Amino acid sequence: MNYRNWLIQYGVAIVLALLLSALLGGLSLFKEASIGDTQLTASRLVLFLGYGSALLLLWMLGQRMLQELPETGKGPSIARHMITPVMTLIVLVIGYKVLLVIGEPLLGATGRSIYDWLFVVGTIAAAVWVGLAWYLKAAPLMESWDVLGGEGKSI
Repeated sequence: MNYRNWLIQYGVAIVLALLLSALLGGLSLFKEASIGDTQLTASRLVLFLGYGSALLLLWMLGQRMLQELPETGKGPSIARHMITPVMTLIVLVIGYKVLLVIGEPLLGATGRSIYDWLFVVGTIAAAVWVGLAWYLKAAPLMESWDVLGGEGKSI
């Protein structure tokens, strides 16, 4: 399967997960059905499952990109070392809100503070990972750009 086909496959699946969860989560039946005395409703559960599925599909897209990019040591293959850190950062940033969809009604003030700080630390760690991945692979990438653009040219 060529790259356009699987990009479209993942893209459509992500959009469907988001649309279906929004449609089902918006139904009054789902908004009114709650678990016990909590504010956790079927609507929140459906939204969590849909958004979580979309994030999982996004992560799987990144893993597919890793499989498809050859390890040649030059050009675009160097970008493969950035895929996992960047996808991790994206999933953490978006996942913070996704988990809150079902977690917010269950967390107290202390639980929310702990939750927030876990994501702050995780997001900073992922951002450092992105920076390190770039730094460690930047030299070969810059060399390949120099070869394409010609060496010795000044700006």
